[in-house]
Amino acid sequence: MNVPMLCQVPYGIYEWESMGEALAVSILDLHGINSFSRPSAKMILHQVSESLSPGKSPEELEKADPKQALKRPDEDSGNFHDFQLWRVMHTMVVARENPNLEAQVLEVFGKGQLLAVAEEMGNWVRLHAPSGCLGGKLNTDLDQVRRPCAYMLIDG
Repeated sequence: MNVPMLCQVPYGIYEWESMGEALAVSILDLHGINSFSRPSAKMILHQVSESLSPGKSPEELEKADPKQALKRPDEDSGNFHDFQLWRVMHTMVVARENPNLEAQVLEVFGKGQLLAVAEEMGNWVRLHAPSGCLGGKLNTDLDQVRRPCAYMLIDG
């Protein structure tokens, strides 16, 4: 009786190279800084600045007073809405589908990220995503997850 034997084949240089590349990409994804698989922070900031304040560069917005209201026209009515840019001050904050601590987490933001805030509601804020993308580490697109907006706890 013939029994085929399986023997272990050693990895070659190409296999090890592919494994190293996969690990490097995974680490970049974990920290949200892989510019090839998700929108970069600069790209998101540029989209936000163009949407909220046409004509202003992202650098001008970074230096602006955080409580200064920015104007954005509504596509349907033509009325202007006020928004503010807020910077994350904690190591990590999360955006949820509604203003409730038990609500599903939609996005995670790291310290130093800028967020577009549409409305303050007590200890919560309603975030605004001009292109549908919140711009955090999870790369959540509100249109794809079928959520109208996201909320973030600011005190508590």
